[in-house]
Amino acid sequence: MNQASNQWGVELNGANEDMQRWRMQLKPPFDPFVEEVKDEQGDYLALRSETFDGVTNSNRVHERAKQLFKTLNVAMSKNANTDPVIIGAVVEFAPNGQIRKHYHIEVEAAMIRFRGGHANFTITDAQGNVIEPPPAPSQAQLWMRATTLNPEIGSALRSGPAA
Repeated sequence: MNQASNQWGVELNGANEDMQRWRMQLKPPFDPFVEEVKDEQGDYLALRSETFDGVTNSNRVHERAKQLFKTLNVAMSKNANTDPVIIGAVVEFAPNGQIRKHYHIEVEAAMIRFRGGHANFTITDAQGNVIEPPPAPSQAQLWMRATTLNPEIGSALRSGPAA
């Protein structure tokens, strides 16, 4: 996805730990990805995706985001042990650099779950220098790519339990 040509994103709402896991697992240049947004309303995370390319209004972005989040919440639950993250405002990135939020109100169910931490590993060489792995799509991003190639996979993920 050409980040400059995509004018839409969706604000993430959920537990801070879950949103940070989305940020760690969903990195550019792979689709979908999470981007940190800083504007006059504060700092927040937005999900960007090719799914929103060519959409002309926030209502349509919101409808597409609902399907994307159904699938992505399952992929993230299974690959990063997250609880569901929900759609916040639709974020419009105007060509002039201005950022506008479009709000859509929906009722969502509440849920509580207890879980352990998430381990991160660092590889170093004999001199103690950190060896960075090459960029690669996360498992959740690979699952989302599979849903693009085969819609039945996305249907199965959306209909399966999220926990």
